[in-house]
Amino acid sequence: MSHIEDVLKVIKARDPNQPEFFQAAEEVLESLGPVMDAHPEFVEAKLLERIVEPERLFQFRVPWT
Repeated sequence: MSHIEDVLKVIKARDPNQPEFFQAAEEVLESLGPVMDAHPEFVEAKLLERIVEPERLFQFRVPWT
C-alpha cells in the first residue's frame, strides 16, 4: 500500500487547499488497494496517478445582475 500512500502525498502537496478532494481521493484509492496489489502492471502504468489528475478543467465567471 505504500504506492497509494505516495500518490496521496503528491495529491496533498499539489492541492493543499482541497480537503474534500483529498478525502474523496483517499477513499477511492484505499478501496483500490487490493486490485493494485493483485495487478502490479497497473502500478507500472501509473494508473492511480492518471486517475487523480483531472483531464480538463473548466472555469468561467457567471455575472449575477
